Amino acid sequence: MANKTIYVSDSDRELFDRAAELGGGLSPAISEALADWVAKKEAEADEFSTVSVQVSSEGVSKEKRFQGKFLTKVTAKSDGHHYVYTVYTTKKGQYAVHIAPASGFAGITAELQHLVGESGEWLQSVSRGAQGLKDKAAEKNPFEGFALPFSGPQTSSLRVFATPDSLVGELPDDVRKAIIDAEKQPLVEELDI
Repeated sequence: MANKTIYVSDSDRELFDRAAELGGGLSPAISEALADWVAKKEAEADEFSTVSVQVSSEGVSKEKRFQGKFLTKVTAKSDGHHYVYTVYTTKKGQYAVHIAPASGFAGITAELQHLVGESGEWLQSVSRGAQGLKDKAAEKNPFEGFALPFSGPQTSSLRVFATPDSLVGELPDDVRKAIIDAEKQPLVEELDI
């Protein structure tokens, strides 16, 4: 059995004493804690999972699957219509972008946001109101069969890009900027609350 020396600060001494008491000795407590830490770090490194998206064109729909992890989701305008761009990073380091029409209240909210800009507290109130209407509609569905004025093409697609630079001219600038910004932020924020 190998010997390892661990230096414990005075402020952590009580913690180590309690761990030794609960773990049946310091060595088993440290081994268990390290095993948990290593498992957590390995899971973070391999947080890819199977992603399934629906793509459709001309009324034909099919499912596409790949290994990826969620990066960001953006609603942006293109060709006069609003689309939801859901971006994943793939195991091969590429960007898989699922593009689907922003329908219903998402399209209305996106259009209002486009008209008034990112700021404006009243837009948040409108969004909350639209969500309330959406919730009511889900309960009783009084709008069944009602076509919303912001509905557009009902095709969805999956596009793959090697780098953020390869997005230039292919997707709206808002989407490219969101991808670059999302990569600068941690995917998960651990809260100690």
